[in-house]
Amino acid sequence: MRKMQQNQYEKWYSKVEEQPNGCWLWKGAVTGLGYPQIYIVPDGIKSATRWGYQYRGGLIPSGYILYLNCRIKLCVNPVHMKPVSRAEHTRLTRGNHTKEGAPVLSQQEDVDKTCAHYLV
Repeated sequence: MRKMQQNQYEKWYSKVEEQPNGCWLWKGAVTGLGYPQIYIVPDGIKSATRWGYQYRGGLIPSGYILYLNCRIKLCVNPVHMKPVSRAEHTRLTRGNHTKEGAPVLSQQEDVDKTCAHYLV
């Protein structure tokens, strides 16, 4: 079983492009909303973000979702993630978008500007 997981991790990681800012940008398939996804045998299509986080040993409590500290939707670096409740996720992301849906960037954010269009 571990060999199959290792092969799937290699498949997952082959779709990652490491960035100077520490983000691992997903270069594979995405959902209609732009979230990373991957086909995992025998489970089918999965969130590439969640799968990578859990493969690396991260636990996601029931009812929790992953929050990306970097706020870059295509980032799949498990170090940039933390499980939070939906209420906490809403609190953390409130005010991060304009009325038109564009991300709001503060001058204090340490975000690589070449990746700014990936912000959620």
